[in-house]
Formats: sequence, structure tokens, C-alpha cells
Amino acid sequence: MTSAPYSQNFISFGVPIRFESRNARLLEKAIKTANKALIGNLRPTQKRPDHTFVFGRNKELGAFVEHNGAIIAENEIERGVFKYFDSYLRVRIGEYCPDRVFIHSGAVGINGKALLIPGNSFSGKSTLVLELVKLGAEYLSDEFAILDKRGRVHPYARPINMRTTDGKYRPYTVNVTDKADLKKKKPLPVGAVLFTSYKENAPFRPKRLTPAEGIMTITPYTLPILVNPAYSIQVLHEVMNGALIVQSKRTHAPRFGEKLLQYLAKLM
Repeated sequence: MTSAPYSQNFISFGVPIRFESRNARLLEKAIKTANKALIGNLRPTQKRPDHTFVFGRNKELGAFVEHNGAIIAENEIERGVFKYFDSYLRVRIGEYCPDRVFIHSGAVGINGKALLIPGNSFSGKSTLVLELVKLGAEYLSDEFAILDKRGRVHPYARPINMRTTDGKYRPYTVNVTDKADLKKKKPLPVGAVLFTSYKENAPFRPKRLTPAEGIMTITPYTLPILVNPAYSIQVLHEVMNGALIVQSKRTHAPRFGEKLLQYLAKLM
């Protein structure tokens, strides 16, 4: 794309970004999508952008998005392009954030401390997070645990992303917080980290891990580990040296959630 008459610069989590388009409606939709994706952590800035996103539509590609000159999404159906952009933007912000470490992880608060549940999409962490919230835990995130330099978890409380269990895995969301609650939430120190995967009828047999084992196991879920490895490892050390680190298979979320909370109540 050559000239872009419509543009705006933003900063999110310390990452300066720019949106450009020849179409005012597409630019407005991009801003709306980004604001929702980043739960309001998007404000105008005069800083020079590190990442430029261009939004457009033509006969060859349909709707499309470019990131720093490379097309990242194209589809005749505009909705699909912006859905991909929503996810793509969150990950890029998490990778390049200069003073936070984004972990792909569920996170809940228990008695003033955070429990992290690292895991990829479709790993069942959202189901477990929702169950723990139903059992009284404080909702922080079902997607990213955002850690500051002291290893404290800041809330990233988007609606919980769920999928139907009818074999079609259709997405839907469950809203368990509101904006007023979100503004009141303070960062929590990490009390425990749970590495888990589903296995039908698996008994709860928690295995304690060392801080070094915890760092090795959580590294694949650490978004800025390649962009900012030194800072990432420093923050992970802060977390693992002060937390209970546990590994266990899990069965269905309601039964596992109850046993997990009983176990953590004795140790956190």
C-alpha cells in the first residue's frame, strides 16, 4: 500500500504501534478490535512506532492486514481477518513489552496470592480457571499472566474463552468480572504454579518441582523469551524462587478443582 490518508499512533504495554489505512471505516474497526483485544490498554502517543499495521481491501486479497510490510492475514470475509488480528496483536504486544513478561497461562487469586496454570490453547486451562472461579478464586486471566519485574501478576481479565463440548468446539465467552472490579485489582505475588494436562480419571498426585525445573517447564509459554531473554529469565527466577511449583495430571475440572484448592490451602 502506498499512501495511507488515515492513521493513528498508539502505545500498549510500552509497545508503540501505528495503524494505517486508506479506508476510514477499516481504521476505526482496527482501533475498536485492538482496544477490545488489549482490554483498554491502548492510548494515543507521539512515539515513533516499532510496529506498523496496515489495513486494506482489494480485488486480489479481499480484506487484509500487513505488519511491518508483510501480509499476516487475508480473506474475503472481513470478520475472519480482524479475528486473526485480535489474536496476533495480543501475542506481538506480549513478545515486545519492555517491562512485563507475558506468560501464556491462566491465573487466579487465592487468599492474596496468584496461582498460574501455564498452557497452550485447547489445553483446558480456561475450563479449569472457570471452575476455580466458581469455587471462590479471584479471576485474573484465562490467557496471559502478566508479570512485572518483581514477579507479581497483573490482571488481564478478558471474558473467559470457552468452547462447546459437542464435538464442534464452537467458541463462546463467559464474563466473570466487570470494569469496576478490574480497576480495583492489585498485582498479586505468585504463590503457586501448576503444570497440568488432562487424563481421564487421573488421580490427583502432585509432584513438587524445583525452581530450576519450573523455569525450564514454563519457558515454552513465555512470550518474550526470544526477544528479551535476560529480562524474562530474571522475572521467572523471581517467580519460581518464591512459589510452590507442582505438576499433576488432572481429571474433570470440578473434581480436580476441589482437590487442588484443598491441597493449596495447606501450602500457600
